[in-house]
Amino acid sequence: MFAAALGSHFRVALAPDAQPAWLTLLAVEDLPRMATPNLAGFAVRNKSFAPAPASGGFLLRFGSSARLPQESYLFQHDKLGSFALFIVPEAGGQSYTAIVNHLAGAAILAVPQSLTAPRTGNAPGAGIAPAAATFAPATSSGTDTLPRALFETPAGQRD
Repeated sequence: MFAAALGSHFRVALAPDAQPAWLTLLAVEDLPRMATPNLAGFAVRNKSFAPAPASGGFLLRFGSSARLPQESYLFQHDKLGSFALFIVPEAGGQSYTAIVNHLAGAAILAVPQSLTAPRTGNAPGAGIAPAAATFAPATSSGTDTLPRALFETPAGQRD
């Protein structure tokens, strides 16, 4: 999608009362694939080790006469629509880079644990709540609230 937009202009929303900035897409470059870790170098093999999910990505380079700080901005394009993008200014401050990573296939990267009633007694693991049978992937956006059990733990309260 971005390769088809090379040379086109993107409107970047700034503060509500400020004029938008305009950035031009100058380049779209593929990122190299991640290397598979060499398990022979591990002193002790992790029994729960799973290979990293296949991933890919690309780099976007923009140019503009505007000077923008490193930050996430709302980008708007006639054909690509609206989306948030984190950009980093390069030396000189009038060219910007964004890196887009994506996973090939479904994968869970972080999983909040739903806590059940704590165990009792003197057995190993007593007082530790076991993880529930179902998990939902953690997200950093959306309108969902954190599960109550997540923020009722001492670690959740501390963080």
